[in-house]
Amino acid sequence: MQIRAIVLYSKSGKRRVLPLHAGVNIITGRSGTGKSSLIRIVDYCLGSSRCDIAFGPIRDTVSWFGLLLSFQDGSETFVARENPPVGATTTNRSFIASGRPQSIPETLTEANTTSDAIETFINAKLGISPNLHTPPEGQSRLPLAANFRHALLFSFQEQDEIATQRKLFHRQDEPAMPMAIKDTLPYFLGVVREDALRLSQELREARRTLRLMLRTQRENDELRGEGLNRALSLLTEARGIGLVPEDFNEALNNYEGIRALLERVSQWTPDDLPNVSSSRLESLLGVRRALEDQRGTIKDRLKAFQTHASEIEGYGAERAEEVLRLESVHLYRGADDRQACPVCGSTLRVSIPGVVAIQTALADVEANLAGIERDRPQYREAIANLQRQQDDVVIQLRENAASIQAVYAQEEATRTLRDANVARGRVAGRVGLWLESVSAEGQGDIQREVDLARARVERLEGLLDTEDRDQRLLSVLVDLSARMTGWADRLQLEHAGGNPVLFDWSGLTITIDTPTQKISLKQMGSGENWLAYHLIVHLALHTYFVTHERPTPRFLMLDQPTQVYYPDDTQAAQTAEETGVLALLNENDRAAVQRLFDFVFDVAGELGDAFQVILTEHADLREDPRFQEAVVERWRDGEALIPQEWRDELPAVAAEQQPDLN
Repeated sequence: MQIRAIVLYSKSGKRRVLPLHAGVNIITGRSGTGKSSLIRIVDYCLGSSRCDIAFGPIRDTVSWFGLLLSFQDGSETFVARENPPVGATTTNRSFIASGRPQSIPETLTEANTTSDAIETFINAKLGISPNLHTPPEGQSRLPLAANFRHALLFSFQEQDEIATQRKLFHRQDEPAMPMAIKDTLPYFLGVVREDALRLSQELREARRTLRLMLRTQRENDELRGEGLNRALSLLTEARGIGLVPEDFNEALNNYEGIRALLERVSQWTPDDLPNVSSSRLESLLGVRRALEDQRGTIKDRLKAFQTHASEIEGYGAERAEEVLRLESVHLYRGADDRQACPVCGSTLRVSIPGVVAIQTALADVEANLAGIERDRPQYREAIANLQRQQDDVVIQLRENAASIQAVYAQEEATRTLRDANVARGRVAGRVGLWLESVSAEGQGDIQREVDLARARVERLEGLLDTEDRDQRLLSVLVDLSARMTGWADRLQLEHAGGNPVLFDWSGLTITIDTPTQKISLKQMGSGENWLAYHLIVHLALHTYFVTHERPTPRFLMLDQPTQVYYPDDTQAAQTAEETGVLALLNENDRAAVQRLFDFVFDVAGELGDAFQVILTEHADLREDPRFQEAVVERWRDGEALIPQEWRDELPAVAAEQQPDLN
């Protein structure tokens, strides 16, 4: 993947295209023209999690940032990302279009995708296979899958990164970034198999299968036990729950006889359980509730009749006693004449009303007594019927209770039989497992499966052998070291002179192996050395990526590498700033700058169209034809990344401030 153009769309609808090509591209110009923002624009368009493009005319005037990308298969893709709104650090609103070739849209206002989707698309276009770096046991960091965003860390060198002794790679000083670089670089160098993720998944499954097989084998070994001793133990269990007759008297040392009996035990089938219907019990309980209600009703009626009969008996007794008293004095017999004295019989001048009343009362009492005598048999019959009904209900309740008790007893018997079946089933199952375990044929099958599972695990472990991977990584590092050592001699760097230049992968730095000691980048002096070693490491990596066809971006962006040669606060620095001419530098510095650019041009030339360098510079080597041919734009005399007419459209206050475009 290379960049064919960097495209900006203004908020007023205009378009700015910075064309680029394979090989070396140089944008030269003075400070404050936007050169240092190019790396951040590219990074943002390619899915950075935040927009780090500097505030000022760029953020004030641009609505969309875009890139025209080319791929090895000849296709082109235009991707763009919207400038985050005021107050936001990022946005996912993006645009993508592909073709052969793909034109750059004249205007851009609406998104058609997301930055995440663009990342997925580029991963696929580069051919990054599914991968996963799993940290060694004991380390807490999570597994990490390499993607093209990790590869971009080897494609950017910003102004404060390209000539420092503190770090070697882009964003290396950010939290967790060093480990991300070390975890993903082996994949991009090709020392990790392309199918490593698939093989790792297969290895996890093979190890799980082996664990299961070993557990089965161990369980069978435990079941097999000590032969006859285990058989006798199982026989005792079977006899205790009725699977073996109590009178079994086979000799205890007759293994074959005991095993034959256990064979029959293993074929035991459970006894049929009685069919206990829950509806039968519910019906009986329902009948019982109805009988209880009926008995209660009869009891209430019987009590009412008995009470009424008792009251009548009492009333009749009182009336009979009253008649007896009257009869004993004979005061009312024949006393129909109210004028005669009931005692002496003489005629009375005034009739006696009490006699009539007594006669009337006596007649009433005798009538009541006659009624009571007439009704008494009926009451007795009703009471007797109710008592018979009560007795019948009691009998039915007893029969119902017996039926319910029988159902409960049947359920208990079923439960007992079920428990016995379960217990016997367990013993029969253990006997069956033991018989299978002592089968030589079955044991051989398990052993063969274990052997096959173990062989598969060992084969996959061999394919993913960490030591083998480390050996391949060491081989790559040796190749890089040989290349960097020659380049360091060519650039006449300090501590070079044939001393091996080593890329310290674990420390992400450079070391020089001198006869007396190892010197790391942090121990070197001079910005010229730091710059040169940064260049040779990155160009060595990209040379390896290209020649080994690794799935990485095929470009390297360098921001102002010659800054280390500009003396501060001198006329030479001011001249270089304004014109790009290095004539006022001393001869050694001019020679070093020339060697630097010759080196970049030579490496890029060896790789041809397969590699791209995008270089922003103050310097402008007017007498170097290759340099002049590589210049794509000069940003001086009012020219800059943001056209003057765009800046003129800014509000007056913003135009007066004119912040640095960098």
